[in-house]
Amino acid sequence: MDREKTDPSGNPDKGAWTPDLPRDAGPLYLAIADALARDIAAGTLAGGERLPPQRQLAARLGIDFTTVSRAYTEARRRGLVDGRVGRGTYVRTRRSDPGGRNGGGPVDMSMNNPPGFDDTTLTDRMAGTLAEVLQETGSDLLLRYQEPGGAPSDRAMGCAWLMPRLPHLTPDTVLICPGAQGALLALVSLFARPGDLVCAEAFAYPGFRALAAHLGLAVTGIAMDDEGMIPDAFEA
Repeated sequence: MDREKTDPSGNPDKGAWTPDLPRDAGPLYLAIADALARDIAAGTLAGGERLPPQRQLAARLGIDFTTVSRAYTEARRRGLVDGRVGRGTYVRTRRSDPGGRNGGGPVDMSMNNPPGFDDTTLTDRMAGTLAEVLQETGSDLLLRYQEPGGAPSDRAMGCAWLMPRLPHLTPDTVLICPGAQGALLALVSLFARPGDLVCAEAFAYPGFRALAAHLGLAVTGIAMDDEGMIPDAFEA
């Protein structure tokens, strides 16, 4: 990557980033975005650093403006850069502790959040994987309602996962929910009415407690062991 250019005043040009593009890199706009991701991961480009204007980079690489524009759009989609109107495009500044969850403050135990991490390589791999999924599924995955109960392929995967416990299960009897909370809401709404008493684990899932309060249900805790609910506790 060329970083030695200077501006007319003789000072280093902060927007002089020029990617190294392999001959067999595939679509040029993706190659530019990939090169940007590599240089950010390697520390060659720092957070907050300004990238060259699109027309300038296009002229430097000898390619058309549209290709560079698509590359910057792809980089923005991956979360690599931010565009500021009238100021240009800058490398996104990454927080060392995403979400501030490891800063010594209170931990919200009601939320099942993964721990924060500071790993640009992993972040870029995650962005790349999401890009591959979107290439296979197209924008409909994000912009359209999905099939009620899940697509046949999703039901088949769910069935395969449950088969060790439910050997007679078939994909047509499996429904895919948008999350555990949605599944709980559907089930509890079917089996309980406002004012009913519901038994749950003594350390119940906080989302279930919130759902029960919303539906006007009473919840009582039942002691559990490794095999599930303790019968004597339930009887008591």
